[in-house]
Amino acid sequence: MEKQDATVEFQPMVNFVVAGAQKSGTTALRSFLSQHPDIGLVDGGSETHFFNKHSAAAARKDYDLYHAMYTPQALSLWIAEDEAATRR
Repeated sequence: MEKQDATVEFQPMVNFVVAGAQKSGTTALRSFLSQHPDIGLVDGGSETHFFNKHSAAAARKDYDLYHAMYTPQALSLWIAEDEAATRR
């Protein structure tokens, strides 16, 4: 049999979320994280409000839209996993 090379397109994804109540320090945490050169954050603001909309339509979320809020550069830096962190 002839060996075939398979090409798999890697789609980087958001891998951690900082969540918090109002006035709980999430803006300060965002400021600290933004200073690290290998951590990417959402463009255009600190809150996406993606997870806090309550409706029938929100139950069928399009996660591609969520990941599209981030620049490719932001998604290709540090990608944390359950047990280890890897750099792409």
